[in-house]
Amino acid sequence: MQVEAHAKINWTLAIRRRNGDGYHELDTVMQAIALTDSVEIAPTEDRAIHVVLRGLGAEGIPADETNSAHRAASLYAKESHLPLGFSIAIEKRIPSEAGLGGGSADAAAVLRALEDAYCALGEAHLFQVARQIGADVPFCLHGGAARCRGVGEIMESVPARSLPLLIAKPFGGVSTRTAFEAFDAAEEGRSPAPNAKTERLLSALRNGTVQALPDTLFNDLTAVSIALHPAIGACLDRLREAGAVAAAMSGSGSACFGVFESDESAHNALPFFLDYPFACATRTVASPG
Repeated sequence: MQVEAHAKINWTLAIRRRNGDGYHELDTVMQAIALTDSVEIAPTEDRAIHVVLRGLGAEGIPADETNSAHRAASLYAKESHLPLGFSIAIEKRIPSEAGLGGGSADAAAVLRALEDAYCALGEAHLFQVARQIGADVPFCLHGGAARCRGVGEIMESVPARSLPLLIAKPFGGVSTRTAFEAFDAAEEGRSPAPNAKTERLLSALRNGTVQALPDTLFNDLTAVSIALHPAIGACLDRLREAGAVAAAMSGSGSACFGVFESDESAHNALPFFLDYPFACATRTVASPG
């Protein structure tokens, strides 16, 4: 079984409040993009999970039971009572500590491939398993574009056209945990008010109106992530200088994305990022909603 695991971007990210379990309740619009990891899965008879990682940053990613793809395969086998183990080979193209959901995408790809092969859980149970792995895994399982609330498990499909992007990641990353802790400290427990920009963003995505995006993108973690890693602010500035119509940070960073008017203009902007460890021109994945 071989599947592609799609990275994601956050068009918007509003942090509502911290719930009783210690998780933050969010209101975010996410969209899958054409940047992918390749995940190959084969069943084994030893009932063990084996993960091998190759490619971008693979040497810094654990392959043990803390790996999200490992957890996905283990949980699927447990919940489905399959008397099997799995060998998982992942070719990494999505950078880590970037806010692009690479680990979550790999986990979702494993769940989808196993369910397609064995049909042992059903969709509702599959999404329950996804929620146990991480907040972004249900969206990565969903794909396309969606407005996600709660801790990411309440999803509403969003119609969205495919748009040209340039993704750039400066050196270094930002821990999601550290970014949220910094946000909590800065906000002193206050819950941000709902942001009306979200509705305008949804209209822009549905109509494919790139020019409307600069006034609709927002991310409540941007300020604290820039304070932790100033290169993020410089990356956003460079995307705009390179011709991006709109630019924003994805997740807690450190990757940022710029939306361009054409694939050609996105590719032409790549020379602005020759000194970055990662930059690529890509597109969002269209969603019928």
